[in-house]
Amino acid sequence: MPPVELDALTIRWQWALDAGGRALDAAAAELPRTALARHRDTLAHERTDAAALLARVAATEQARIRPWLAPVPVTPRHLGLPHGTEACLFDLDGVLTDSNALHAEAWAHVLDDVLLRTAQDTDRRFVPFDRVLDYRTHFAGRSRLDGIRSFLGSRGIRLPAGGVTEASVAEHKGETVERLLHGRGVSGLPGARTYLLAAAFAHLRRGAVSASASTLPMLELAQLASLVETRVEPAFLLTACDYLGVRPERTVTLKLPCAVLPWRSVAVHWTFVVPSANVDPEAGVQVTVSVPSTRSVAVAVNVTVAPEGLVASAVMSDGRLRVGGVVSTTVTWNEPVVV
Repeated sequence: MPPVELDALTIRWQWALDAGGRALDAAAAELPRTALARHRDTLAHERTDAAALLARVAATEQARIRPWLAPVPVTPRHLGLPHGTEACLFDLDGVLTDSNALHAEAWAHVLDDVLLRTAQDTDRRFVPFDRVLDYRTHFAGRSRLDGIRSFLGSRGIRLPAGGVTEASVAEHKGETVERLLHGRGVSGLPGARTYLLAAAFAHLRRGAVSASASTLPMLELAQLASLVETRVEPAFLLTACDYLGVRPERTVTLKLPCAVLPWRSVAVHWTFVVPSANVDPEAGVQVTVSVPSTRSVAVAVNVTVAPEGLVASAVMSDGRLRVGGVVSTTVTWNEPVVV
């Protein structure tokens, strides 16, 4: 007997129960009040029984994920999406899974070797790959080769050199990812599975966006593959819309917010020491003003939806509230002056 597709079964049960609720809503004006209340109560018990049945199926199949049914019909508004949304495209790294940390670890392992070789062959100082800043700046959302060129270019390194080529670095990175996948694996981020399932309840089509060649194995390890209908690289989002049968202006892309410092502030303060008579020094207060402020607001990526029709404009949603600033570092230089 083939294994039960538990997620597909759960989604169909939700749709059937929601259809029953809509039928009662449509008949509300025709049914007596007591009969309508009795039918609604019966439907509520059916929802409870269906959830219990799905839980027993999950136990029989030894599924690690417990099925979940929404108590009410889910709409795009419940998910924080604009009215009329037909599809959602989710970034794999940092939105659905913690695979961004795995990719960053793999790039650090591969590129630190290149940086060490360069430091040995030249007078350059070895500065390791930064798994946060360098990964976000040069690799997040890019193909391997584009990321390699961007990163090495920022360090003033050109390949091929010493038998190392861009292609060999990319191949080594792919092998490292496969090794890390079998070792540490990846996990779905908290709430990712529930949101995907709720999007399916709302009849929204769903896709995962990633430039990684290991997207499917990562989704499978995170137990999200059954809830994602297509996988697409960032440069081919319109292709995903065609595959899902939705209009681009009805598609929402959910991406990882990135905190940045929009202003670089430098406070310059000069201290002059002038010889004086042998008296007690006067007390004083030195005030330094930094404009713009060294505390800058983290910029969150809003959800962008194209309007109706083929026009060159976009509608920005309210996005997400992110509390807490990002504090930059203030450095004070005191230059001694001999007088």
